[in-house]
Amino acid sequence: MPSTGGISSTTVTSRHMAEPVRGHLEREARRIEEDSLYSSKSHFEAAATWGRIHIWLGLPSAILAAIATVLAFADLGIFAGILALLVTGLTSVMTFLNPSQRQHEHHVAGTRCHTTRSKARFFREVDLVSERTEENLVVQLQSILSEYQQVRADCPPVPDWAYRRARKGIEEGQAAYEVDRS
Repeated sequence: MPSTGGISSTTVTSRHMAEPVRGHLEREARRIEEDSLYSSKSHFEAAATWGRIHIWLGLPSAILAAIATVLAFADLGIFAGILALLVTGLTSVMTFLNPSQRQHEHHVAGTRCHTTRSKARFFREVDLVSERTEENLVVQLQSILSEYQQVRADCPPVPDWAYRRARKGIEEGQAAYEVDRS
């Protein structure tokens, strides 16, 4: 994933003295937007997969448990026992993997990263063109970056496969807004 560095007044003013500070702030806001886009999309990909795993393991487990119960009452104990073993195996795998919890964690992480993306975009599109002072804008962008760094620290790790899917989706335009295409 792209990396987002820190911002300081000296960083902003020491590079290319002829370039306005707002230009540096805009580029940094774009970096935060891009990084949070990839992060949020990756977490949403992971959440969707863990949700499918939860269904793939949980639904057969519930159905097989019901069938085993019926077979036990029908005096077909050997078949009921075999199904009970299958249910125990599926339930054990679900307990170990805990796909429901993983889905929830990645969904929350994706939502928090998406919120950062929205804040950085609003900063770039609205706050930067306002009459606010450059010092105030630097502090505001530092706040967005600091919040995002905390979000990233709190997030579960993104599996490589989720990042690859996210990148592919982004490249295909899945994360683009219609308003930005014009």
